[in-house]
Amino acid sequence: MQYIQQARSIDSGDLQLMYSEVQVKALVGKPEDAVKALRLALEKGYSAQEAWNDPELQKLQALPQFSQLVNEYSKKNH
Repeated sequence: MQYIQQARSIDSGDLQLMYSEVQVKALVGKPEDAVKALRLALEKGYSAQEAWNDPELQKLQALPQFSQLVNEYSKKNH
């Protein structure tokens, strides 16, 4: 967590770092924070389909807000 926070503070606009933050938060057991971070990454243009297919986010897929968010941004990008 410390390293991703530090990286994000150095370059808060880097899309890959935004998504890495999602993965880290999901892996350390902070699903609500991960979904919030995912919303930001999707707003900045990260692929909703890639997020859905990411095995690192498998635990998040059980959350209704995760699937709702992915569906919302999948529709926006098509």
